[in-house]
Amino acid sequence: MAIKKLKILGISVGDRIKAVEELQQVLTNYADSIKTRFGFHELNQNVCSRRAIILLELAGNPNVWNDLETDLKEIEDVQVKEMTFFI
Repeated sequence: MAIKKLKILGISVGDRIKAVEELQQVLTNYADSIKTRFGFHELNQNVCSRRAIILLELAGNPNVWNDLETDLKEIEDVQVKEMTFFI
């Protein structure tokens, strides 16, 4: 059985209002490489946080994943961390 690589990117967005346009453009450009996208921010009666966290499960061509990560890191106030699993 061949070993499969599973990569998840964790993205911390410092100000989702400022970053939304550029961030969405990058995610759209790499849509074929994103299997699952999960995003959340703090929300309650008193606050709707501008900070956000996005988790991406990557799919498709692993050679493209580094390009996606590089483009995300170029966005101001965005941090990217990765998790890689071999299954």
